[in-house]
Amino acid sequence: MNRRYWLDSVVAMIGVWLVASPWILTYRSPDAVGLDIGSSNASWNFIIVGIALFLLGFIAITSYRLWRGWLDVAAAVWLIVSPWVLGYQAIPAMWNAIICGFAVIGISGWVILSDRSVRVV
Repeated sequence: MNRRYWLDSVVAMIGVWLVASPWILTYRSPDAVGLDIGSSNASWNFIIVGIALFLLGFIAITSYRLWRGWLDVAAAVWLIVSPWVLGYQAIPAMWNAIICGFAVIGISGWVILSDRSVRVV
């Protein structure tokens, strides 16, 4: 399997993890009672960004375009800053956002930099 396809598969798997993570890690604010995934800013953020990353990763596997890598980077930057923008930096979801965001930036950056069509020699 081509390295680019392998890396795009990892981005898609990170998307799946982000969608599943609200139920696995049970995101809720510290003052919330019980499990209230439906109203959590963190949960909705992870579900939406996770679906987007899954679709971008899957589409990149079938038909690669460089701009899709840049969309991955944009989604990852949003993941990194979203705890402060949406106000969930006090719960463990912040670390999930930061780790997944940097992982996607690293993977997508590697794909973008290794794309031979953009190199100027």
